[in-house]
Amino acid sequence: QVQFRAASAMASKPALSRLRKELKVISADPPPHIHVSCDESNILSWSFLLEGPEDTPYEGGWYWGRLRFPKDYPFAPPSILMVTASGRFETNTRLCLSMSDFHPESWQPTWSVATVLKGLLSFMCEDTPTTGAIDPPPSFMERRRLASLSLDWNRSQTEFMKAFPEVDRIVAEARERRAKHDGTEAPASHCFGGVVRWEAGQAVRVSGLRQRADLNGREGLVQESDDKTLAAGRVCVRVGEETLAVRSENLEVTGTDREVTCPAPE
Repeated sequence: QVQFRAASAMASKPALSRLRKELKVISADPPPHIHVSCDESNILSWSFLLEGPEDTPYEGGWYWGRLRFPKDYPFAPPSILMVTASGRFETNTRLCLSMSDFHPESWQPTWSVATVLKGLLSFMCEDTPTTGAIDPPPSFMERRRLASLSLDWNRSQTEFMKAFPEVDRIVAEARERRAKHDGTEAPASHCFGGVVRWEAGQAVRVSGLRQRADLNGREGLVQESDDKTLAAGRVCVRVGEETLAVRSENLEVTGTDREVTCPAPE
């Protein structure tokens, strides 16, 4: 149970009551792709975690950000900052949105934290410029690369792990939901001699390596692989600054596309 030790001294009674209620609601039934955490010592300071939506450059990415609420919330809007690099927004920079503190004149007290974060996620998937956005955004592949690095980077941050100590459970549940969803769709496949064909740019996680156990659990991006490498059941993957040939069974797809096993031609 969250304890608001210093909140009463910092927030107005309406803000305290409203934010307690919203935290309870959104924690019990989080909107798709959205998770929140509240600083136990200050209810005016929240962290949020956005899961990159499917079929976008951000799929497979996990983006940490902060909400800072004014003392008179919900009668004034929060400030919004992103911490994890995405290629869409500058980091640690206040974002100018119709629902942020840049535009108090357009703020509606009936809007909630869920409203704000849903709007932010939708805006993230556009290329509309604004203060705090990167204009123009980097290439699709660069944003895919940042998505593949985001989770490991978040985990390396002490403040993030304090806000989301259950991140592994959150990620595992999200991947399980995605796997069930993917199982209902007919994927597009590219086959070579009856072996798996991978697409450059797929985000993957490495596991089960013996010689390079230090890479297990790391995420990377599939690179262009020649037919000889593919026929040997291996895939070229860039992990950090290294590119190596990894067996298909040691890769888990975390990005938009996925591997498909095709029957060998008769």
